Amino acid sequence: MLLLLGLVSPVYRDVFLDERDRYRGASFADFAGHLEYDRRLLHDFSWGAWFWNPDKAFGIPRFLELNNRPLYPIHFVFLAVLPTLAAWHWLTVFHVALRAFGLVLLGCELRWPFWLVVASAVAAMLAEGTLEDFGDVVEAATGAWIPLLAWLTVRAGRSYRWTRSDSGWILFAAVWTTGAQLNFAMYYHVLLGCLAGAFGWSCLRRQMPKLVARYVVLALLLMPLLLPALSLYAESGRAHYAEFTDWHLRRAFNFRNYWVRWSDFSEWILWPPGAWAALAALLILQRGRIGPIARAFGIYGALGILHSVRYAPLWYLGSMVPGLRISQRIFEPLPWLIVLPLAETGLAVVRSRWRPIGAACLASALVSIAVFQAHDQRTSYVWPRWTRPLPFGLAAAIHAERRAAVLPLTGPDRAADDAEPLLNSNHQFFLGLPSAHFFGEIPTHPFLRATYRVPGLLFMQRAPTAVEEWEAVVDLYAELGIRWVVWDGETTPAHPRLRLVGSEAGFRLYEILAARPLVYGLRNVRVVPRPGTPAEVASLVYTLPTEGPFCYGCPPETADGPAETMLEWHWAPGRVKVRVDTSGRILVVLGESYASGWRATMDGEPAPILQVNEMFQGVWVPSGRHQVVWRYEEPRFLAGAAAAGLGLLLCLVLPRSWPRVRE
Repeated sequence: MLLLLGLVSPVYRDVFLDERDRYRGASFADFAGHLEYDRRLLHDFSWGAWFWNPDKAFGIPRFLELNNRPLYPIHFVFLAVLPTLAAWHWLTVFHVALRAFGLVLLGCELRWPFWLVVASAVAAMLAEGTLEDFGDVVEAATGAWIPLLAWLTVRAGRSYRWTRSDSGWILFAAVWTTGAQLNFAMYYHVLLGCLAGAFGWSCLRRQMPKLVARYVVLALLLMPLLLPALSLYAESGRAHYAEFTDWHLRRAFNFRNYWVRWSDFSEWILWPPGAWAALAALLILQRGRIGPIARAFGIYGALGILHSVRYAPLWYLGSMVPGLRISQRIFEPLPWLIVLPLAETGLAVVRSRWRPIGAACLASALVSIAVFQAHDQRTSYVWPRWTRPLPFGLAAAIHAERRAAVLPLTGPDRAADDAEPLLNSNHQFFLGLPSAHFFGEIPTHPFLRATYRVPGLLFMQRAPTAVEEWEAVVDLYAELGIRWVVWDGETTPAHPRLRLVGSEAGFRLYEILAARPLVYGLRNVRVVPRPGTPAEVASLVYTLPTEGPFCYGCPPETADGPAETMLEWHWAPGRVKVRVDTSGRILVVLGESYASGWRATMDGEPAPILQVNEMFQGVWVPSGRHQVVWRYEEPRFLAGAAAAGLGLLLCLVLPRSWPRVRE
């Protein structure tokens, strides 16, 4: 199968030979940077870096969202033995092979003849929906496991007893879910449920206890990821997107902006039209009689229409679930998995008196899938490598100084995703710079409230940030602790607080003079009530250069008079030690994102953490010599690990202890 794909498809041939790939493209939809972080973590492990990602702007909990993929074991297997970019390439090849392997196993399980197994598997791999996965390692991982899980679903459905197929389904589903995009994974689980029901509809009542047990054990295995994510979800910006009434975030995360239009069916969902026309012809020849595969996809398609077409009955349900923000993704399986009901129905026709017509329909469908692509394959799915050298010399100059945040800004001209001048969240990990967030990862709610109106600060830019926009807020950057700016535009900034440090490969590094350090002390701070809206928070943040820092819940007496203070601090991911020697009371501020997992101690005793400037952390320290230690502890991770251990035990025990029943 893989040899055949390499012969007939330039995309697969280039991918297998590593002659073209998208892993160094400029699109921030690429995740090679996240692989680089995992590689560094694997070879220089610390629990602090495992739970707290310091390479994001001001830090972010790694388990804040399931989409952060902190536990996908396949990544770690490849990264343990390969450099990052080589691992990225072979991960792509692995997921291609896994998808092909699963399609062959499923066809054999359905007892299709050899020619149909090969033809259907090749057609599914050549479909546009499969080729599109090359743009994103998470989407590739999401789709690659589905044929294998479908095969195990069919095998497990052949018996009332608990078999090794049930345990295998749980283990593979757990691995898949840790690496899948959440939106896709939820819809694919619905599809797998449709398959389970379609193959055992007449005995579904007797199968139901086993189906429920499978998902219960799967949930136990995922608890090390689910429990922290659920605990932190309330403070994720994604849970509060509706508050941002004057920003694109509200639109981007509003389910009601992603309904499926009827034009989507002709332009995307029912593409290529030749395959769907062949399926319709085969169904007519069969007089509407369909097999279990076609029945499962029919049910799934009907649910998709009810769920994602505007004002359909289930559309309102989806609009209430923030995790399901892009409703069109429910149809992602159809452009490539439509081959399965097509092959099933075609085989029934070929075995009837309509054999020549059935064979012609299948052949025309295969040709339609292989030939009628929406775009040229070489330019649409696999981009050239990003050849511009990264500014490692500038990054070394930043690392030579004490840790401080970095602001990477693009040039003044808008550029496409594959344009080379753009730095993005892929590259920041290779440079090791604590800078921007990937657009699909929503930071903590305090971070969003404080920064969503600050130019250039929140996310890596697709669009440029003009010089005049960010020069106007350099003083604000300094108050927020941003010391470095990497500029990629042609215009020369002229702000008096910007000092040119150097240039490399067309990038320029500027230092913001007198920017606040990562740890600093405050003698006086404004005590303000907690604002109710993000707009009010943004207004407060913009007053920092003129009126100074503010605090929620600080004691009204903020100073004891003039005092001398000395601070010595040591930073590590998720663990910061500060030695304080002060002759008066002082508020020690840590410039990392405020999150509930942080704990602070002063001289070994718990100390309350106060919100300073909305998104930072402060601890009041009395006069004298003291040591303040901040630690980040992932909420409920140990409880999740214990639940996962129970799940593994059940996978081993259930095949022997499940009640024996007559088949």
